[in-house]
Amino acid sequence: MLHGLALILGALAAGFPTGLPVVGPAAVSVCTQDELCPTCHGSGRLDNSIQNPKAAEFEGKVIYCSERIARDPKGKGSAFVPCGAKCQARTKNAEAQAEFTKYETAVDAWLANNASISKTLKPRTPFVFVRTEHFDLIYGLPKVTLETRETFDLHAGAHLYAERLETAYRWFCELLKIEDAQMRVLRHQVFLFDDLKSLVTAAPLYAELSTDRAGHKIGDPSVLVTWRDKNVFGKNDAAFHKHIVHHLTHMIQGVWTLKVWLAERAGWLDEGLAHVAEMRLFAAAGNSCNTESEELDYPDENWEPSVLRQVLANDTVAFANLMTKKSHELSHDEHMAAWSFTDFLLHREDGPAVIQQLMKGVKEKREMREVFREATGFTTVNFDDAWKTWVKDNYSLKP
Repeated sequence: MLHGLALILGALAAGFPTGLPVVGPAAVSVCTQDELCPTCHGSGRLDNSIQNPKAAEFEGKVIYCSERIARDPKGKGSAFVPCGAKCQARTKNAEAQAEFTKYETAVDAWLANNASISKTLKPRTPFVFVRTEHFDLIYGLPKVTLETRETFDLHAGAHLYAERLETAYRWFCELLKIEDAQMRVLRHQVFLFDDLKSLVTAAPLYAELSTDRAGHKIGDPSVLVTWRDKNVFGKNDAAFHKHIVHHLTHMIQGVWTLKVWLAERAGWLDEGLAHVAEMRLFAAAGNSCNTESEELDYPDENWEPSVLRQVLANDTVAFANLMTKKSHELSHDEHMAAWSFTDFLLHREDGPAVIQQLMKGVKEKREMREVFREATGFTTVNFDDAWKTWVKDNYSLKP
């Protein structure tokens, strides 16, 4: 029997008839598997990942980084490169090449846009550009020093702020129980400068406004332009970080469900939410939006004792007098009241749903009193009473 099998196999190898029935093309199986390539071990791709663990950690948190790409002209920051023309794993190499070409095309388009920004703004120190899940960061702070005295150079600082942006984005969305699927725009462009000249040049071009402080616009992407003003922030990185987070809340609010600013119809809610982020993340609030005139600037502080003292003295801002003011019309006391009103609503069990209903009603340009009553269950009068009681029970006079 073994001898007969040997004869059949020999006939197959020689192409001679075997006397066995032929049932079609599949009767004789031909191996189509790629040869095992000694270079890529049959995968069609070569590892291009960063070997330094610390560098790999922060580069791994972003989609693109201009510094990483500049140091890797062949791979352009990709985790792999195709094995190459001599690869013996032909099918796998073709798949890898197609995947890499798609990646390379996207990177080249991103780099071209970055080059256009740099050519237009002509920075003293070249920007670092970083793309994350929700942000395109144009970063120009040569050095950042934390309160712990840890320092970050231009490249490391860009990654620091890229991570801060994503962290704040996730925190704020979780606070309001809102999701990416509800956003009209998913990408935000953030310009962080270290000099006034760059801000003044960039603001009209990218944010469609003129400012010597900070500004943002709704668009696709939405845009924030600001700078680290030494007269405002000095060397206080925490204060500048808080300033960014404050603006970020405006940007997220602006693109949720409808691309409409809350600032023009419900300044208390627009600024109240931003101040809630400040107080809960930094335990202090202030003129972080930099929208007021310099004469109305006020220092960062914990607002809880101040609001409680006003309540105890029966010297408070009435919600009815505040509810339709625009953001830029709010006084210092009204900013504090806006924060506390919003803080009160968010501490309710249904707080996120209430805030969502308020934002939606404001964006739809409905009458504020009606929207407020439907969302909260309060009239403007009994809201004040309930808020004061809550403040007395929950705030402290100790900073």
